[in-house]
Amino acid sequence: MIYSYLLTYRNSYVIIKLKGVIEMMAVNYTQFRDHMKAHMDRIVEDYEPLVVTRKENKNVIVLSEDMYNNLMENIHVLGNKENYRWLMESKQQLETGKGRMHELLEPDDE
Repeated sequence: MIYSYLLTYRNSYVIIKLKGVIEMMAVNYTQFRDHMKAHMDRIVEDYEPLVVTRKENKNVIVLSEDMYNNLMENIHVLGNKENYRWLMESKQQLETGKGRMHELLEPDDE
């Protein structure tokens, strides 16, 4: 279960901290319903999810399609041991100065 607590108020939003790691904006269900377009625009434009609080702590998180797709890609890459190993090896190569610059090639137009 994810526990949240109030940190501060800011422009009718509440900033909450989840499990002491992630900070997110939050609004209650009524505010979200009454200003849905504005909230959805903010979610997309700021690339930041929004917690919609509900009774009995049955909250939901709203995020943009781009953010969702990014999360799914990260889960895929990091969930596969071989992909994760390759990614960490590549990261280590860059950090130790073993990376190389390459010019990107444009695909041939057909």
